[in-house]
Parts: sequence; C-alpha cells; structure tokens
Amino acid sequence: MCYLPVMARKKKDKTQSKGPLVVIGVIAAGTLLLFFATQERKGTQTSRPGEEGPPPEAGGGNMLENPGFENGEAHWEWLSWSKGWAPFEISTGRRHSGEKAVHLPVRSEGETRRTIVWGVMQKVPVGPAFPECLEGWYMVEDWVRGTEKQYLQAVIISDLKTERGSDKQIRMMLTGMDEPSYNLTNARYFFCDEERPLTPPLESWVRFTCQPKKWFKEAWNVLPGAGTNLRVFFEARFDDRTPGGKEVVAETYFDDVYLGPATHGHCQ
Repeated sequence: MCYLPVMARKKKDKTQSKGPLVVIGVIAAGTLLLFFATQERKGTQTSRPGEEGPPPEAGGGNMLENPGFENGEAHWEWLSWSKGWAPFEISTGRRHSGEKAVHLPVRSEGETRRTIVWGVMQKVPVGPAFPECLEGWYMVEDWVRGTEKQYLQAVIISDLKTERGSDKQIRMMLTGMDEPSYNLTNARYFFCDEERPLTPPLESWVRFTCQPKKWFKEAWNVLPGAGTNLRVFFEARFDDRTPGGKEVVAETYFDDVYLGPATHGHCQ
C-alpha cells in the first residue's frame, strides 16, 4: 500500500472551515486512484461484442491492406498449394468492428492429416523502416483441446536467408502453448502475452500486441531492408495430432489487424 503524505495544517480556531481539508482529501484520493491505475500490469485486453468502435482503414501507417476484412478476401490468401493448409472464411456474424472478420474454422472431424493450418497471409513490401508493431484482435468461439500442440500465432517470414537457404522468420505465439511448438533452424519464437495462456477466453475479443522489429533484430541480428518483402500470417492450427485421436476444435476469428510504426495508440 502506498500512502501519500498530507501536510498538517496549523489549527487557528474551532470554527475554521474544513473545506480545504476536504479538497486535499479528494485530491489525495484521486491521486491514489491514478497511481494504482498507472501501476496496473500490462495484460490481455478483452471486449465483448457491441463494445467495438468503427473498423480501422488501411493507411495511416498500416502496412496491411484490408485490415478489417471489410472487402472480404481482397489482399488476403491462404497456402492452397500446401497439403497442410485449409481455407479461411469471411464472417459477417462475428466481428470486432465493422461488418466482417476472418473466420478460421479449426476442426479435426473427418481429418487424417496430423498437422493442419487455418490462416490468412498477406505479402507486404518493406519501406524505409521495418515495422515496430503488429497487433489486432482475435476471438475464440469454441475450444476443445485434443492435442498438445493446438494454438494461435502470428508469423512474419522475410526474404533473408539462413546459411541453409531457408527464409528467416519469427513466430509470435498468441495462445494455446507456453513453449515453442518446434525447434526450427530458420524460426525464432516469441510470446505476445507474457502470461502465455494455454486456454483462450471464449466469446470475447482479445487484443494482442507484438514487437516484430525488436524481436526480429534480437533473433537474427539484422533487419530486412527497403525493397525486400515480408509475408505476414495469422494462424489457428494443430500439429502432430494422432489420426483418429481426440477431437480438436478451435473456432477462431481475427479482425482489425495492424502492422506498422508504434504510433497513434498502436503498441503503446
């Protein structure tokens, strides 16, 4: 408990007004409230449907096009050529703001594949400055853990190569795991939520913030320069599930995603 000192006032007479003391008490109480509010640990922010504001637009520093999915699938794609991927959907029923969000319908029913990724990807050219902030909102509608590796993550893959010729990347874990899912020579893992939650809250939009510039430099001691490209992914997935094993469900939505400088309330 922190106590704020209040200087004693010299007593003049018994009829002296108590107004100044009341004002000091109000100010002290307000200062205490402000103190505790500013000392609150940075953690996961959530919002319920109906608490959202207008959808963000591209521009204003956002390197991502169609960040609120208001234009449907425009500028977003999935790895249709990969045997380990599954398609995404555009939702009009669940959204953080505006009229639409992306839906990643993670379900193992009828699947024989051990690893499946539901996700969206956008290719982004690097400008004069590497993006400091990656953030957005996700909501999990239903979650049934059927395998140890069941999680949400954001991924940035660069054009820079490792000594073995693989693309250097960082994987930013959002929820579902509290340790890296793989030990890869071309990927480094970071956790956007310091608590590393294993189970996401249901039916609530959760804000996530990540630090791609800081983490990429920490991982690879270099930053991709202007003229190179980044591939930015938002994923919900399961890995190494035994075919015919326990059911996996992770009905996930992403909305209002941002990649750019840490300004205008982004990552601050």
